[in-house]
Amino acid sequence: MKLCTFEVSTHLGRHQRAGACKTGVIVDLNFAVAWYMAQSGEPEPQRLADALVPSTMPAFLRAGLRAMHTAEELFLGAGPHPADWWRNNPAPRGPNDETLVYQADEVRLRAPLPGCRFAITAGTGDDLPSPGPDALWTPQIAAVGGSYVNPGSARRDLAGYALRLACGPHSAMGPYLVTPNDIKSPGSISVSMWINGEEWMRADAGALEGVLDARGGIRPGEIVTADLAGPAPLKPGDEVRLESDLLGALRNRVAQG
Repeated sequence: MKLCTFEVSTHLGRHQRAGACKTGVIVDLNFAVAWYMAQSGEPEPQRLADALVPSTMPAFLRAGLRAMHTAEELFLGAGPHPADWWRNNPAPRGPNDETLVYQADEVRLRAPLPGCRFAITAGTGDDLPSPGPDALWTPQIAAVGGSYVNPGSARRDLAGYALRLACGPHSAMGPYLVTPNDIKSPGSISVSMWINGEEWMRADAGALEGVLDARGGIRPGEIVTADLAGPAPLKPGDEVRLESDLLGALRNRVAQG
């Protein structure tokens, strides 16, 4: 799956939710599971959904296998009815009239995992901070811990992969967190970086294998990275695109001052 954190504006303010990108739409996993539970006759569908598939990405990753398996069940054909429910127009609504499916232009994709107090993490489409006139931004591949992947994997603690740009405590990450069952190995991930419309580098993410092997394990929500190339000097106003057929495109602009 392509997991994501999306932001939606409501009359109560902006809210960030854990979702999945499916055929061009964004599915709210927590509310969709509540709808599925109600369809199955569960008397308290939202309470059960909150326990199985939390509404934020950090909590989703900590929930482990139960969150991933329940989320996958939404799209396997043996779960909700009809099997391709997210393609319906209009889409179904939740037990309390919640929105389950958003068009891409109705939400804003954020970084899959939030930053902390001392580390700003931007999402695709966000401006990058400008630490200096020639700040050095390094293109990276990121692996995120989550304590769940398919049972046959040697790395049961790997949640997925994402693109990342880093400069000191600042970074951009996204647009998705792609689960390992959609990717054979980091070496199969090809990434290109474009600056102001010109290709700056192209590389594969095979170096991440060695980094993960050296660590031996990765905790839920922890991010491990490998550089894809040396750092690029970016000036205020530069447009940057880090792109992969498997992981999507991370698009950012360096802020003016």
